[in-house]
Amino acid sequence: MSQTIYRYVSDGDVYDCLRLKRRPDYDVLSEVAEQPAVQEWTPLKATFYRVGREGDFPYLAGSTPAFSQRALEALSPLLDGMIEPLPLETPSGNYFAIHVLELLDALDLERSEIEWLDDDRILNVETFVFKPEVVKGKHIFKIRQHALAFSYVSEEFKQAVEASALEGLVLEEVWTSTTQT
Repeated sequence: MSQTIYRYVSDGDVYDCLRLKRRPDYDVLSEVAEQPAVQEWTPLKATFYRVGREGDFPYLAGSTPAFSQRALEALSPLLDGMIEPLPLETPSGNYFAIHVLELLDALDLERSEIEWLDDDRILNVETFVFKPEVVKGKHIFKIRQHALAFSYVSEEFKQAVEASALEGLVLEEVWTSTTQT
C-alpha cells in the first residue's frame, strides 16, 4: 500500500487570516516545543485579517496551524495524541492554535534533496523522500530538523478534510511511497 504525504498550507489568498493582537504573542507560539503546553496555556487574543471568506484553517503564524472548532471536531478522532489544541480568543467563533506534538526524524537524509544551514538544520527540501516506517500512521507531523517550517499530513488527513467539507487549506503533495527510487 502506498503512502502519500502533503505539505499543510493555509490558503491565505482566499480565506481570512488570524492576526495576534500583541507582538510578543508570536514569540509565545514559536517557543511551544514538542512537550505538551496546554496546562500552562493562556488563550492568546487574535483578530481576523479579512481577505475573502472565513475558513476552517486560517493562516496564523509561521509553522503553527490553526483550526476552527468545526475542523477540530472533524479531525480530532484522527489526530488524537498527535496535536494539542490551544484556544485562541477571537471576536467570532472558536479557533485554536494547533501544537503539533509529532516531531519526527522522518526524512531519508541520503535520498532527499536538501539545502542545509550550517548547524544541521534544514533550509529547504527540494525533493522529499520520507522513511515509510516513521510516517506510517502519523496523520500530522513536523520534520525535526525543519520544525519551524511546515507541518505535513497524511492521505487520511486529506480524505477527512474532504469528507467533512472543510475549507481554507491547500494540501501540496510532496511525496508518495510508490515514487521512491
